Amino acid sequence: MLLAEIHGKYDIAVRDHEDYLTSTVFGHLRYVVPGPFWRDFLSRAKTVPIDGAERSLVAIVGAEHELEQYETLDVHFWPKVFGLGEPEMALCFSGGGQQPLVVLVEVKMWSFKSGHGEYDQLMRYLRIADAIDRLQPPAPRDAAVVVVYLTPREAFSEVQESLMEVGDTEQDRRRLFRIQWQDMIEAIDSVLLLESQFHQRILVDVRDFLKVRQLEYFRGFRTLPSALHLSEGVGSFYSPKGVFDGFHGGSSLNNVAVVKAEWSNA
Repeated sequence: MLLAEIHGKYDIAVRDHEDYLTSTVFGHLRYVVPGPFWRDFLSRAKTVPIDGAERSLVAIVGAEHELEQYETLDVHFWPKVFGLGEPEMALCFSGGGQQPLVVLVEVKMWSFKSGHGEYDQLMRYLRIADAIDRLQPPAPRDAAVVVVYLTPREAFSEVQESLMEVGDTEQDRRRLFRIQWQDMIEAIDSVLLLESQFHQRILVDVRDFLKVRQLEYFRGFRTLPSALHLSEGVGSFYSPKGVFDGFHGGSSLNNVAVVKAEWSNA
């Protein structure tokens, strides 16, 4: 469906469905092994401020979890822990002589997170992080676990609200991150030439799909290659020189005569 949509072929009934978006994008990205893309993309996931400054996911997990050093990425779609919910996916990085890393991802398109208090959606997923041994399908039990909230908009206020629901501890701030779909395009453009030719093809397709969805940051107006070019003088009707500014008398008016009209029986 990714290629179909790039070429304008899609089913409008499912186009904005979050599950469709998740499976379309990450169904392709699961074939991109740990490397430059994943490091750059997840480095754009940010906390709310800790000691006055936002921190990236890569900075938080530290040198003990170098994303480019992992050997394997397994993506589990819609994993669950009974009673706590079902995030869109679990990205499971493992191998390379490092502690495994599991990134639980909650995806949104036009909707917002659900629930309040102990039922707050993001807080429930932090509780899944604390019960990773109960996750189905199984994830590495000895993994470090974080939660990423992926949206098309700035979600700072949503993340902040979730943290405040349960006490807003630094521990939770260091495990809950926000990132935007637009960051994926930025990451792809940043590292594309560092990836293998096979991975480049996948990443370009994903990038083009997201651009068709208009999920890119606004970078100002630009001239389109196919924009209509008008030669000089074309469109002069709309020029200020052509603005009507009233009737003007002229020498030809001297020859105008007023004639009374009459009925004729002819």
